[in-house]
Amino acid sequence: MTVQRIDTAWAAFFGLTAPAFLRPGIQVVAHHQLAGYRGVWLFRHHGSLCLSVPPDSVEELQIAVRECTVESVFSEAGVRALLGPRIEQIVGPAYQGYVERPQFRAAPQPGARALAGPDQKALEQLADACAGEAWEHSGIAFDEPTIFGCFVADRLVAAARYRREWDEAAGIGVVTHPAYRGRGYGRAVVSATTREALAAGFIVLYQTLLANTASVALATGLGYRHYATHLAVRLISEGASERVDIERLSKLPLEALDELIAESERVGLRFVRRLADEWARGTNRFDRPGETLFAARVGRRLVGVCGLNVDPYAGQGSIGRVRHLYVLAGHRRRGIGRRLAEEVINAARGKFVRLHLQTTNPAAARLYERLGFRVAEGRSDCSHVMELR
Repeated sequence: MTVQRIDTAWAAFFGLTAPAFLRPGIQVVAHHQLAGYRGVWLFRHHGSLCLSVPPDSVEELQIAVRECTVESVFSEAGVRALLGPRIEQIVGPAYQGYVERPQFRAAPQPGARALAGPDQKALEQLADACAGEAWEHSGIAFDEPTIFGCFVADRLVAAARYRREWDEAAGIGVVTHPAYRGRGYGRAVVSATTREALAAGFIVLYQTLLANTASVALATGLGYRHYATHLAVRLISEGASERVDIERLSKLPLEALDELIAESERVGLRFVRRLADEWARGTNRFDRPGETLFAARVGRRLVGVCGLNVDPYAGQGSIGRVRHLYVLAGHRRRGIGRRLAEEVINAARGKFVRLHLQTTNPAAARLYERLGFRVAEGRSDCSHVMELR
């Protein structure tokens, strides 16, 4: 594998030839691999900056950046100057790395092995222990064809997968049990997964937020090289005046979740996919006593979800857990997330004595605290608690 293969793969991501992709300066192209994403993705590689944008914004933004430099655009201030009040959220900057066989430095992998069917329960237990954004950002789905895990005794404490993203490129996702971080288990499973992906002939990519210095160090230690830095910018939807209805779901056509799954996975979140997977398998259909699932709709389009389960970590059926709150980026700041959470809280009254939830998202934490949740100090099973009266 050579860096030229990686250049070609990323050029294909943007729908460009490799020479066009590597041309110094700023290029604005219509979404190719990101088709349907209501946002702007900025990808900086050495002296070039590619902006992948919705098709209806190409001409406008080409004109806007004509006199700009890469440095002036690729920053939060530059993005805000370019897109102004249309911005919903800026995610990043993020590190994008790659590794070649000659540079790959395998780490010791004691206890690491490929997972198989009998390990499903252990993987679900790891997912539960990593409730919140850690599992979401890992991008691991329960039906992945290739997942490596690391066990301590009978407990799965870390897992990693590789998945073909496009053409010859495969992306790595990793998660470690909160109680076992900093002990090398994450490095072990990423090493095993990277080795497998390289043996399969893939270009192996690793992505993480630059602010996650431990994750960047993990990649660097295994021989990954920095290739690019990128920013994701979610844009506000133009349909903000449409009527939104909240409904309780007893049936869930899984295709109704397609848009939520696609958008959430583009920003590294996997819990909507997990909701769909668990519903399809029948392992969680929010149908035990006290449980329920709510959806927000605009016409026939599902734009948000939020669920209520018996808390699987509490050890008693009188405690509920708020699960899987997600609203499409273009429909945020309209009170939809609040309405969904309020419906869950109201449904829980009289059925549970307490509600738990887990979030590491500051905006979500502020929402829950405004609704009456308090921070759960010193607890690993939840970040917030609400006593129900």
